[in-house]
Amino acid sequence: MPPLMPHDAPPCPEAEPCARLREAREALRARDDFLSTAAHELRSPLNALGLQLTLLERLAVAGDPRLLDEIERARRNVSRYVRRATMLLDVSRINSGQVQVHRLPLKVGDVVNAVMDTHADEARFHHVRLSSRVDDDADLVGCWDPQMVEQMVSNLVSNALRYGAGSPVVVSAGLQAPDRAFFRVTDGGPGIPEAERARMFQRFERAVSQSGHRSGFGLGLWIVAQLAAAHHGSVMVDEAPGGGCATTIVLPLQPPEHPSTGESK
Repeated sequence: MPPLMPHDAPPCPEAEPCARLREAREALRARDDFLSTAAHELRSPLNALGLQLTLLERLAVAGDPRLLDEIERARRNVSRYVRRATMLLDVSRINSGQVQVHRLPLKVGDVVNAVMDTHADEARFHHVRLSSRVDDDADLVGCWDPQMVEQMVSNLVSNALRYGAGSPVVVSAGLQAPDRAFFRVTDGGPGIPEAERARMFQRFERAVSQSGHRSGFGLGLWIVAQLAAAHHGSVMVDEAPGGGCATTIVLPLQPPEHPSTGESK
């Protein structure tokens, strides 16, 4: 009987257990990635809620008439945070093509107003002037997932407040092209070197603050890129006029004629 050649060799009895072990390790890594994403996405809004509760306490002690308005704003923010936690389940399924994009008519002005409301206390806490500029395009309507679009812009504002070195932060939106809208967040901080901009949208990449420290899990911009892609859009980082950082999300106003799996028109 001729000797067995390597390609004629019987399968190694250890091959199947090794494959299962690799699959188990990949599943554990995916689980850890998801937990890191969840921790990052929930920590920031919970910190903002804590600041808001501190303000409510001060208003109550002083008998300030603004108390009821602040309580209502806190209630709205809690509702947004619950929706954000729910949306994390969708984010975890983006790469597998199972994310559900629930499209509804949405005004760009409503997105900007919601984000401004969410980050008002955080901006005050950091002594940062947060302003918006939408002008005549406030009533511009796109067919998008409201939670996802608000999440994208909110992540950009969080980054600007964290890394903008205390400079003013401006949220703007409008018509980018006849069939596309933009959302842009600018700050006057140190900016991001051109050579590093592309990789800032990779998972676990983090910007460096003015003090030289890296904070967070490096997931905020990665999530923005994933959600923009789910809308057939894009996101880019440029230098702001006069220095600083300008991050822009561009989204088609309407979905494609033949939506991909997981999209609802």
